Amino acid sequence: MDLSNFAANFEVFLQTLPIMVKGWGGVFVVMIAIYAIIAILNKTSAKKEAQN
Repeated sequence: MDLSNFAANFEVFLQTLPIMVKGWGGVFVVMIAIYAIIAILNKTSAKKEAQN
């Protein structure tokens, strides 16, 4: 295994890290938004049981 280029690759990784964090943060925010919308739709459209 050749590790002679590891330092240069690690520097590139550190340079791209903020972009990756923004991307994963965006994915997380969208998933939370979808979950919230589904929860709201479930509560508002749930069939109400008949009261006797």
